[in-house]
Amino acid sequence: MFRNTLIWTAATALAATLGSEALAQDITTGLLGHWKLDEGGGATVAADSVGANPGAVQGAVTTGLSGRVDNGYVFAGTNANRVLTTATAPLLGIDTGPMSMFGFVKTADIGTIQQHIFSGNNGAAGRWNLGIIDNSMGSTIPGEPPGGDGVGELFWFHNGGLGFVHTDLVLSDNTFHLVGISRSATNDWTAYVDNTTFALGNSAGALGGSAISFGERPNAGQFPLEGTLDDMRIYNRVLSAADIAALLAQPSPPPTPNQWTANASGSWLGAGNWLNAVPNGTADIARFGAIPSAANITVVVDSAVTAKGVAFNSATTSYIVAGTQTLTLDSDTGSISLGVEQAGSHEFQAAVSVNDGVTANIAAGGRLDFNNALRLNGQTLTKSGDGTLNINNQLGSLTGTVNVTAGALGGTGKLGGALNNQAGGTVAPGASAGKLSVSGAYTQAAGATLAIELGGTAAGLFDQLAVAGTAGLSGVVDISLINGFTPANGDSFEIVSAASTLTMTGLTLAGDSSGFSLVKTGNSLFLNFAGGGGVAGDFNADGFVDAADYTAWRDRLGSNTPLPNDNGLGVPIGAQHYTLWKGSFGNPGVGALAAGSSPVPEPSAALLLAAVAGVSILVTRRGGVR
Repeated sequence: MFRNTLIWTAATALAATLGSEALAQDITTGLLGHWKLDEGGGATVAADSVGANPGAVQGAVTTGLSGRVDNGYVFAGTNANRVLTTATAPLLGIDTGPMSMFGFVKTADIGTIQQHIFSGNNGAAGRWNLGIIDNSMGSTIPGEPPGGDGVGELFWFHNGGLGFVHTDLVLSDNTFHLVGISRSATNDWTAYVDNTTFALGNSAGALGGSAISFGERPNAGQFPLEGTLDDMRIYNRVLSAADIAALLAQPSPPPTPNQWTANASGSWLGAGNWLNAVPNGTADIARFGAIPSAANITVVVDSAVTAKGVAFNSATTSYIVAGTQTLTLDSDTGSISLGVEQAGSHEFQAAVSVNDGVTANIAAGGRLDFNNALRLNGQTLTKSGDGTLNINNQLGSLTGTVNVTAGALGGTGKLGGALNNQAGGTVAPGASAGKLSVSGAYTQAAGATLAIELGGTAAGLFDQLAVAGTAGLSGVVDISLINGFTPANGDSFEIVSAASTLTMTGLTLAGDSSGFSLVKTGNSLFLNFAGGGGVAGDFNADGFVDAADYTAWRDRLGSNTPLPNDNGLGVPIGAQHYTLWKGSFGNPGVGALAAGSSPVPEPSAALLLAAVAGVSILVTRRGGVR
């Protein structure tokens, strides 16, 4: 299928223009198409940032992974995986005349006769491709061994022009290389790898009208790439040495962490489940991203493994790290990272042991649960980010320190060691209502919050923080009434207990706090409710039935948030609550206003009708009754 043509000259070095001069070079002039391949995981379209020729992501192509400039696309080396653009050579104006195509490629496994980077398939008159070959065409290449030597080298094929041209530029070393092909106004063809060029020969053959694809032929299902592509560019001119130096001078992203790519559950130590190597060392970060075909994936720790960190980066695929063996977090830099980078939920069902300081950064809407032992081994875990970290099982006897600087720490387990709720942090015991235990001291700073849910008076229906050491609280206790619960007069809830001293400094109430007070008895902190047995209709529990209670009723009309002193009416708040208030308001001697001293506020007929129908009405808060 190839024309047996080999034309090459000795390599010539490009001019040394790296550094600030290269970075200042304009590499946008003549740019017809630029596919950055920066889309996140699960992307199906590769955008063209300068033109209107997007690429459809087809087959076994993984997006959202680290590339040479930013993100890149990883091609699995199987047929029918490609990025098929809507661009053609005639459409871009490069069928004939000056043009250049450049992109970054990384590959290590050359398991086929050839692997395509750029290609078009116009049949016998115009099939062309820039790719990698392993010399297995040795019988047609002078100086190469028959059958190939397994070394991937750059080639250009155009059966409407030069035929097959082999360059001896090695690419299969698992590092990124800038590769390219150009044709001058006088039809001289040149191939490029990084800062080296090969003159290929002269040919006037046109490229033809087939769609241009990356990673495999557009429609033949042959010669797929196994590797990574990034930053694909097509120009209507031949790039200069300074242009190519500027492309090479683009900064690289940090190295790609080891990424789980299997679309099903499997072993942590399964080599086929990961991009790059299996993460099992103090320099390895295990990364779990979106898998389009899987909503839930279990990663099994069936033998002891070690990692520097774990990052979950998916809002659509939830991961469970399970198994009978222990995941040890140990870092070569002395710092461990745990991250939930999107609004997804993930959990550890396998035991986790920590050998260095840990930062657990949970994004807003994200959640990470430890449902087995979390052994801190004397280390410090710092909770950051606006999401939630839940501890739902025992830490065991190996203690440490947990600092909450943002977001929430919750759960129904036991923290082994000290818990410091710092300004901006929230401790929210339970999973909904429940008890969180701390084997050391608990400290809550000014600006920190203890979030307490009340769903009943029995143990397990309201939140509790049980502290085996001392407890010192400042900041806020934020109360939420849940599950339609309405407290009664005299209800008392032990929300914090300490085995040693308990102190309060400037601790205040927030949330559904009407009728509640904080009472310290011994080394326990109670929420006491004094609203339920007060004056009927005293909806703000201030001891008076007056116009302010009408405002309290009006603001909760149609809602499921209970009012104190409602004589057991419960929720939703409706016209019956107004009737109760009105009757109390009109009794002589009740409240600050006696009947006849001021008219009883009357809601509109429409407002009452909506309340009776159970419809929530948005009412603008006013300063008083008109």
